[in-house]
Amino acid sequence: MLNHHNAIGRAFRRKSSWAALSTALLAACGGGAGGDGSANASGADQTAAAATSAETEMTLAAWGRSTGSGWTYCADEWGTCKFTGTRQVRYGNATKYVYRTLTTSTPCTNEVFGDPAPGEAKVCAYSATTSVDPATSTSGTTSGTTTGTTSGTTTGTTSGTTTGTTSGTTTGTTSGTTTGTTTGTTSGTTTTGTASGTTGTTATTWTNCASEWGTCTFTGTRQVRYGSGTSYFYKTATGSIECSNSVFGDPAVGQAKSCSYANTTTTTTGTTSGTTSGSTSSGTTSGTTSGSTSSGTTSGTTSGTTSGTTSGTPSGSTGTSAPTPYGQDASLYNLAFQDEFNGTALDTSKWNDHIWYDPATSTKDFGVSNGTLKIWPQADANGQYKERILTTQNKYSQTYGYFEVEAKLPIGDGAWPAIWLLNSDAPPGEPEIDIMEAYSGDKTGYWADGNQHPIRYGASWYQNGNGQAGATGTQAPYTGDLSTAFHKYGLKWEANQLTFYFDGKVVATANVSMNKKMYILLDMQYGSASGSVTANTPLGPTNSFEVNYVRSWTFK
Repeated sequence: MLNHHNAIGRAFRRKSSWAALSTALLAACGGGAGGDGSANASGADQTAAAATSAETEMTLAAWGRSTGSGWTYCADEWGTCKFTGTRQVRYGNATKYVYRTLTTSTPCTNEVFGDPAPGEAKVCAYSATTSVDPATSTSGTTSGTTTGTTSGTTTGTTSGTTTGTTSGTTTGTTSGTTTGTTTGTTSGTTTTGTASGTTGTTATTWTNCASEWGTCTFTGTRQVRYGSGTSYFYKTATGSIECSNSVFGDPAVGQAKSCSYANTTTTTTGTTSGTTSGSTSSGTTSGTTSGSTSSGTTSGTTSGTTSGTTSGTPSGSTGTSAPTPYGQDASLYNLAFQDEFNGTALDTSKWNDHIWYDPATSTKDFGVSNGTLKIWPQADANGQYKERILTTQNKYSQTYGYFEVEAKLPIGDGAWPAIWLLNSDAPPGEPEIDIMEAYSGDKTGYWADGNQHPIRYGASWYQNGNGQAGATGTQAPYTGDLSTAFHKYGLKWEANQLTFYFDGKVVATANVSMNKKMYILLDMQYGSASGSVTANTPLGPTNSFEVNYVRSWTFK
């Protein structure tokens, strides 16, 4: 990624070298776009998916049909699961599966559910009981510690019955009359403590806010759903969000869709303790007491009635679990870095807006909105397209672990997005690991299709640099169009091996040793195999290198 800087450029990044690389890759793969290379790659995947053994099919079918725990088998992978009403449907094998709440029927495919078990045969089963929309109703018990303040007003009448006997002996007689007045103020403080309780029902209603291609506008931060009456995708946004497939994905292909935002009311029951201080009462008591006391025994019954209503507003905070690496054993990792891009601007405590060898630029070619980071093609004041590289240099770096970025790629001539890691030690340069590089402007048919949509990406590594010898390499898996949906680009970096993942599936490996601490980079550059920006390149935020999150974990 450093061909813009002479001291650390390399021939591999230059366009002249990409022609040779593309030719070599084309020859190795058997052709370019529409040739045997890409066709064989996708065909092999389909053949592997269809080649489930009879024994495996029987095992999966047995799992689906004999769960005995409220689940009914309904379809093998690629079939259609049919049922009545709205049900929870799970998709996977005997040990790994995912859930969706659907109505009447659903295709039993990765496209609908995602892939919980890459490379393995899967089936669908539906729940025996009807379900409600998981986004609109939650019932359960939450335990933990809640610290906060409950404010409200308690009014009512106390009712109840107390029965008991008081007996004793008093010797002596007192008689007389007391007349007087008492005036004063009583104040006090109760103790502060922690309580745990049960959160009951969270009820959500939905307000329609926009048709497809419109803008959904609301106050504050809300959950927004997009789809038709039976199938929705959800995002959390602040203020407004575009109601389109490009923002949410397509939950209901070929159907008219709309957006609505959530209105949530929560009822909480339990015990809350806090601190109350102030004056209890202030006033004057006056009266006359007269009478006599004699010895004897007193017994009797006291009864009364208590009734009333308590109203108030609970406030506090509850925790959330940390995300885990997709398709990995979560018990092996600790979350070390995370940016979900849920704000309205780049978090400068985590990111720099340019790399060390580039001057800062005021060109508006990136931003954070609607839960994603976006970097897009945009000319500067002189009509030039300058690279935008965001880095965590001097803010975060690590050695070894798992890195995962969920992103959607831009289209058109010139666009060259990338996700990479770079050595944070001096001198700058290698080692370098490129988790993803794509070239939508390629005209050979290898990296992009005829509409200049990216259909492959490069996973590369450079062990040494600055004139030093070392292992380098690139693998370029065929993926299909990378601009239409978000995909997970992953890297497991171990002491003697690199393993690259695409949506949880291994796509490249390299037996190479790299032990330098590295920082994270996200960028949009122009050139290399993608050529130059032309009049056919869509400009602005609608054609972005769009990143949903960046996460990294260290090994335990």
